Amino acid sequence: MNENSINLLPLVEFQSVTSNRLELLKQIVNSNKEYNLLSKSHAELTDAEILEMYESSKRIGAVMSYILVNGSPVGVIDYLIENPSDKLPWLGLLRKMTTL
Repeated sequence: MNENSINLLPLVEFQSVTSNRLELLKQIVNSNKEYNLLSKSHAELTDAEILEMYESSKRIGAVMSYILVNGSPVGVIDYLIENPSDKLPWLGLLRKMTTL
């Protein structure tokens, strides 16, 4: 890898999901309509469902962060060092879907 190729790498950042930034979480979650249909039986989650998702994550001690590439949100990562249900690490990833 030479010095010029380093400039071509995207900048990946993680920012904590906070209660005052849930609208961004809602946008990312609701961009995955097929997943929502499978998991919740409807394409778009309500504000109340997004808040419950956030609060549930906090209750079990998960770390939830936005994934940003070059400053633009592209997804959410949610992880637990030890999942209470099976005592194993758990990692959840949700990418922001875009239309062509």
